Amino acid sequence: MASSSQGQVEICYGGQWGTVCDYLWDTNEADIVCKQLGYNGPSIPYTGAYFGQGTGLIILGGLTCSGTETSLLECSSLYSIDSVRCYHYWDAGVSCSQVQAFNCTNGDIRLVGRRSSKVQGTIEICYNHYWGTVCDYLWDAAEAELYAGSWASMVPQQHILGHSLGKVLNTPF
Repeated sequence: MASSSQGQVEICYGGQWGTVCDYLWDTNEADIVCKQLGYNGPSIPYTGAYFGQGTGLIILGGLTCSGTETSLLECSSLYSIDSVRCYHYWDAGVSCSQVQAFNCTNGDIRLVGRRSSKVQGTIEICYNHYWGTVCDYLWDAAEAELYAGSWASMVPQQHILGHSLGKVLNTPF
């Protein structure tokens, strides 16, 4: 079963999403995917459409990565992009460690889980160089204005925008 830290690998190229063929798929390639997603721990590569078969394009396959790349597109490939000879029952997958290491500066804030608005979302704050959500216990308009700053028109409402992937921070700031 796929989750936020594991699943079928898809990549966007030329404005289109497609899967990655598992031919030569190993830990080097899985590590690059996990790093792109903000995870810094060990990864597990999966083959044989472990998380299910994709549909549409198969964009990459036969990858050989050294592990220093920042994107799968930087890896050597046996095939030209978009001309991979593969079937979806060979789609690659990955499982990333639950530790996320987004580079951030203590005190930075961001909105995640935005839907149609640039001023609504789940507030996350950087603490000890990790992103985490702010607990909504006693949360009201005063805190929203303090943390949101230019987003102060945001109305505090519980659980309408989904859940964050980071830790819930309860440290007083």
